[in-house]
Amino acid sequence: MSTLTSEMEGWAVRGGYEAACLLKSQTTNKPLPIRADRSGLRIQICTYLMTRRHRRKGKRDAAKARAAAALLLSSGTAGDRHGPTSFANYQQVHDACMQDFVDEGFVTSHTLEFGKPTHGHIALTGEIRCLGSITISVDKRLKVLKGKGPTATVRAIEYRYHAQADGRGPLFRYCSPHDGGHRPCHHVHRYDAFGSEVLPVEEIWDSNAVPTLSNVIAEARELYYNREL
Repeated sequence: MSTLTSEMEGWAVRGGYEAACLLKSQTTNKPLPIRADRSGLRIQICTYLMTRRHRRKGKRDAAKARAAAALLLSSGTAGDRHGPTSFANYQQVHDACMQDFVDEGFVTSHTLEFGKPTHGHIALTGEIRCLGSITISVDKRLKVLKGKGPTATVRAIEYRYHAQADGRGPLFRYCSPHDGGHRPCHHVHRYDAFGSEVLPVEEIWDSNAVPTLSNVIAEARELYYNREL
């Protein structure tokens, strides 16, 4: 039994009313119904302290659960839509966006998959099949900044989105900066109706202007519905 419990028992044995007042100042400001009987007092005090410990533990567990949920669903760094976020949130947003395009009918199927973490990176690769015989090839890498599993903090560092149409050839290709300084910024290659590249290559210096995969699919959709294919 704790020191506090022993002191309470001694107080109660010396005087029930006095013990109740002292217990009031030590706990919840509400005196307990104390009997002078030593065994009865021990049961009451132990039960009361155990109840308080369970309440505190429950509050701590709830706080941990809320913190974990906030981390899992963290939307990233304010003001930077490509900022760090939890892998769980990244995957959740990705899956929801892809399902929206599938439900809409423009995306007919896809083979996109997240790979297992390898050397501090997670790959997202596959193809997206769309109306108009459009195919978007995706090759993307996320860097694991810290942690592991669903709560790991990740950020996209490399990507290549290549859209092409059967019978026409390439439509456009978004790329992250190339190694070696060939293209030091984000950029997009565009192609005309004959498959020839339209020059100059469009450079993207504003990080918030860098497209997401959803933006890329939406651009291909616009080409399709505008009868440009």
